[in-house]
Amino acid sequence: MELKTKLTAMSFAAVLFGLFLAGVFLPDRDISTAERRKLAQSPDFSVQTLLSGKYADDLETYLLDQFPQRDRFRTLKAAWQFDVYRQKDNNGIYIAGGSVCKLDSQLKPEQVQAMADKTNSIYERYLQGMTVHFAVIPDKNYFAAAQNGYPAMDYAELDRLLQGGLNEAIQYHGTAPCKDLTLDDYYRTDLHWRQEHLQSVVENLAAAMDFTPPDWNAYTQAEHSPFYGAYCGQSALNVGYDALITLSSPATDASVVTGAEFTGEKAVYDPADLTALDGYDLYLGGANAILTVENPAGTTGKELILFRDSFGSSLAPLLLDSYDKITLIDLRYVSPDLLPQFVEFADQDVLFLYNTGIINAGMLLK
Repeated sequence: MELKTKLTAMSFAAVLFGLFLAGVFLPDRDISTAERRKLAQSPDFSVQTLLSGKYADDLETYLLDQFPQRDRFRTLKAAWQFDVYRQKDNNGIYIAGGSVCKLDSQLKPEQVQAMADKTNSIYERYLQGMTVHFAVIPDKNYFAAAQNGYPAMDYAELDRLLQGGLNEAIQYHGTAPCKDLTLDDYYRTDLHWRQEHLQSVVENLAAAMDFTPPDWNAYTQAEHSPFYGAYCGQSALNVGYDALITLSSPATDASVVTGAEFTGEKAVYDPADLTALDGYDLYLGGANAILTVENPAGTTGKELILFRDSFGSSLAPLLLDSYDKITLIDLRYVSPDLLPQFVEFADQDVLFLYNTGIINAGMLLK
């Protein structure tokens, strides 16, 4: 055997042995910051799990999650897919206009109908006689997919399904409040929109819902950096980071946040939330079943109930000049049966505001 061949074989064996030792002696990680998820831990062994095959499946998942230098190998694979194979996406992640996006092109009528049915049920149980609106937030694919040769969701069909499925008493606005948005109004490394770019959205909602929009000159901006969005880790590429921008006004500074899942009061923007697994939690603390944001200095006498997903967390603070109290409800985390325990339905304005990713997964709602 030639010396070069021997050295190659020995080097390869050394690498494998090194990875084996690292896997044995390095401590397991609890979470993947890049992927924003918990990692599998060593499975418990039993004769029952062994015979059923569950132990083997769980062990495989554990070994994949805890593989040494896993994130670097993910980056290598992604770079290989894009730069060598010249593929247009890697596991559904693609880059267009300098922004990282995730494909979601398959419209699921049964999921959209589930969203409409859930909305109708809540309307019939709690909201009859109240002014109720429904609006759609387009995801980044709306601005990037078809324009760059990727499959795109049929928004016209989505509109048709929602208009036909929602109770006629609910005022449906579709994506009209977001008509002035572009891809640049979303974070480069994340799915969410940028709060400082939502003036047109707020003003369009104000025209549709008949409330007074805030004075944008009254806001001051604060930058919170770095913000590594959800797609930053999912892409496994070195795509840089964003800066979160918060808009503050006397109304946001005076308002207090209370919730069903924590005690006491919080600020509208709590810097401690920036260190959470998802930095977007800076806006109202992130995912919560029910939140109440109240401006004690408010003078409008108006209240809003906002059925929302995570996009609503950054929008709601911009409505605190228009409403003295805003109640945010996330139906992914609370059953409608429990709502009367936390919300008194009276004569509030009501807005259902959801991103297409949630509408196209309507069965997720409780």
